[in-house]
Amino acid sequence: MLEGAIHRDNPVIRRYMNLLFEQGRHDKAVSSAFYRVTNLLAPPSSLLAPRWALRVLRGALVARRPTAAEDFALSAEAVQDLRARHVAQVDLEQGA
Repeated sequence: MLEGAIHRDNPVIRRYMNLLFEQGRHDKAVSSAFYRVTNLLAPPSSLLAPRWALRVLRGALVARRPTAAEDFALSAEAVQDLRARHVAQVDLEQGA
């Protein structure tokens, strides 16, 4: 087992979170898992569980066909907002 904290400014975690945000646009299960974390119903580490990691990584490898906007779990604007909030939170933590 790894000891110590894994910080969000870690490039691997940052890339994974970007992939998770993108996958959340297309996969309602991933989007729901993310919302459970943001609503404090699940710990943030739950997004790194093999179940979600495999879905996120598989989604990054599979070519996507265009889908109607109403089928997206998250809009492109929501993904952009989440990324901006993530960066702002990392900046805030680094400044503290």
